[in-house]
Amino acid sequence: MVTSDQLLQLIARLQHSESAAQGRNLLLKYMRKQSQAQLVTLFMLYKEEQVLVPLAHNGKLPEAPTPTEEGTSDQQAHRQPARKSIPVDGLCGSALLTQDALQIANVGADARLLPD
Repeated sequence: MVTSDQLLQLIARLQHSESAAQGRNLLLKYMRKQSQAQLVTLFMLYKEEQVLVPLAHNGKLPEAPTPTEEGTSDQQAHRQPARKSIPVDGLCGSALLTQDALQIANVGADARLLPD
């Protein structure tokens, strides 16, 4: 449970942030700690393209393998953070449209789950 003192401290830190990026990072860190999530991501909506694009995150990003170079195995291939846009017709878009938290009992069985 978040106390009013914790919120006041967060607001004070946000007001004294040197940049918008620093303020976003403070807010995302706070959200991740309070929710005990491994990763919190802030997305920007591109209306014309109907996609969500990651703007900032806090926590460990999932990794996507880079293409395997000749002479290396899949396990030896370098890995890099996964960063891609997300169509708004999936779960994230549903949350955006409802402007409320989605409670999903079984994400794998949800019809809005997008294929990899």
